[in-house]
Amino acid sequence: DEFFQAELMDREKYGLVGIMTGAKTDIVEDLLARGLVPVVTPLAQGPGGEHLNINADIAAAHAAISLGA
Repeated sequence: DEFFQAELMDREKYGLVGIMTGAKTDIVEDLLARGLVPVVTPLAQGPGGEHLNINADIAAAHAAISLGA
């Protein structure tokens, strides 16, 4: 599972670019609990399991909100 979840925008027009729909905090919380520093990339899992490029600023905001920062 990917940390970020997204929906495909418009494959014909933008290719594999997605719109954020959520973040799975359990992955990052588990890493933090182990004393590890997670490195997060602006990639998300789409509905079909494909990797989608997402806006990094929006991804960072979603991560902060989801983690209660």
